[in-house]
Amino acid sequence: EGSDYPVFQDLSQYALPQAVDVADLEGAGTADDPYIATTIDELNAMRQVLTATYQLANDLDLADTVIWDYGRGWEPVGTAGTGKYFAGTFDGGGYTIRNLHINRPATSYQGLFGYAATSSALRHIRLLDVNVRGGYYSGGLAGRADGVIEDVSVTGDVLSGSSHTGGLIGYGGSATLHRVSADVTVQGTQYAAGLVGYINGHSEMRHAYAAGSVEGTDLVGGLVGNLYWGTATISDSYSRASVSGANNVGGLIGALGTASLYRSYSTGVVSGTGDNVGG
Repeated sequence: EGSDYPVFQDLSQYALPQAVDVADLEGAGTADDPYIATTIDELNAMRQVLTATYQLANDLDLADTVIWDYGRGWEPVGTAGTGKYFAGTFDGGGYTIRNLHINRPATSYQGLFGYAATSSALRHIRLLDVNVRGGYYSGGLAGRADGVIEDVSVTGDVLSGSSHTGGLIGYGGSATLHRVSADVTVQGTQYAAGLVGYINGHSEMRHAYAAGSVEGTDLVGGLVGNLYWGTATISDSYSRASVSGANNVGGLIGALGTASLYRSYSTGVVSGTGDNVGG
């Protein structure tokens, strides 16, 4: 109720993904011979071996996943907990993944990936028209990502009634982000941003941008909501997103502490009802 997701009176109209054994995919799951995914069900098989290397070989449309898991849609690959993180490599090959649907507003770590660990690498991915409704740590690409994210773009909507929400990722801890972008409508509470809700640790972001709109409460930014602790660095990046919130609202960054910022700017309209509001 209150969403644009379908409501079925007949539970037989819901569906579960087809079981595909990751061992049946082409390839061996190594860096030199990655597993090759060509269908939605083969993409879904990534969760079986979270440390392997995967390669997408064509465009995919995930529209049919809206009826998976009793209307909850795609289940993120990897989540919090030792041994449950995605710790492998996914190379999208520059192909497009359309219509990612997730409808779990009370569940944390929502996105194509739930939690991608420090050893992970997510590269050459195009996510078009995502529709993510999640809890804490929600993003179009990942709820939380601590590894390498390179050459990734996202468009669509990411909505959460909780904190740590971003068009690309909700939380980045010691992550490396290079050539990443998001043109997304983002709604969250604390730590909401067009690209990354919260960046921590020794993260590095280069050649990044955000567009669309961001709405939150505290620590809200066009590019990053909170970049406060650690020695993170942002360079050669910008935001054109419109931003609104209450306190600590910035066109580029909601709050900036010990991190460093170089050659970056914002142009979006910024509004706030409380303290520390600026372009």
